Amino acid sequence: MSEMEAVRAFRDRLHEMMRALRCIECACEGVTWPEARALTALLERERSGHVTVIADLVEHMHINQSNVSRLCQRLERRELLERRVHPDARRAKTLGLPHQGRQTAQTVEREVLTR
Repeated sequence: MSEMEAVRAFRDRLHEMMRALRCIECACEGVTWPEARALTALLERERSGHVTVIADLVEHMHINQSNVSRLCQRLERRELLERRVHPDARRAKTLGLPHQGRQTAQTVEREVLTR
């Protein structure tokens, strides 16, 4: 193994370990890593004034729509996410953060993602 290959392997392993650590830290906040990513993406989009639909999370998270839909259903059942009527299309739904979801997203952002 060349020195460059060793550096790449070390970097990849370090990346895996950091992700595992973030997963553990998210679990301490009561959310999974994908849930934390979704909540913080919603928080970020709300701050910038963007309306969010499921397709936006699909693009952000790079996972398929059915997985994002199930993730949103889990968050909605736990009152960390709410679906709202889209301002431009009554049949469409937007995603938003209720108070508890916003607090969780802010905590995850502050305690997990900014380290």
